[in-house]
Amino acid sequence: MHTKHLLLASLLFFSSFVSAQEPEVKKDYWGNGNLKSEKHYQSGKLEGPLTRWYKTGQKKSEYHHKAGKKDGPWTKWYKSGNKKSEGHYKEGEIDGLMVWWYENGEKKWQGVFVDGKKQ
Repeated sequence: MHTKHLLLASLLFFSSFVSAQEPEVKKDYWGNGNLKSEKHYQSGKLEGPLTRWYKTGQKKSEYHHKAGKKDGPWTKWYKSGNKKSEGHYKEGEIDGLMVWWYENGEKKWQGVFVDGKKQ
């Protein structure tokens, strides 16, 4: 009987651990039904893409996360759909080339960052 209780307790413990590790996607919606944001979580931390949309349905921004920190490429768009800015994060810090554009597509600014510091 003791072995059955031990086995059951072990099974419950490991099943709760495994379920805590499963990825989760959270979605928020605008009042008009359009998607507002989509966030991916792993073990309670942001993991993977975080995407936001304007009320019109046009994509507004996309960032990537690893273990809760921004990590990877990011892009922002104007309501018109034209690209507004893009860059890269590494372990929560801006890293690499960052570029901003005017809404008409003309380049506004660019700079290189290393570990969050402009070079």
